[in-house]
Amino acid sequence: MSEAAAAQAPGTRSYRWLAAPLLAFALVSLTAGLFANHQPRSKGYFRLFFSDPIHLKAGFATAVVVLACFQLFTATWIFGSCPGPSRPG
Repeated sequence: MSEAAAAQAPGTRSYRWLAAPLLAFALVSLTAGLFANHQPRSKGYFRLFFSDPIHLKAGFATAVVVLACFQLFTATWIFGSCPGPSRPG
């Protein structure tokens, strides 16, 4: 058994196991702080056809409702609960 292993009691850790996550947290925090303080010259990296975030959310919500209705319709068609011709096959 080496002297370093004998110096530490079993189950204890050195301070080094905490240094890497703290260093990563500090770098992420500093980067976020620098980006938050930055005054951009443009209005973003890219522009979508929505004028503001609320219209983007409304468009996504509409797409979700349409896709959910389509999923319900196709499920009833597959299981034969829908009136009209049943599924092929």
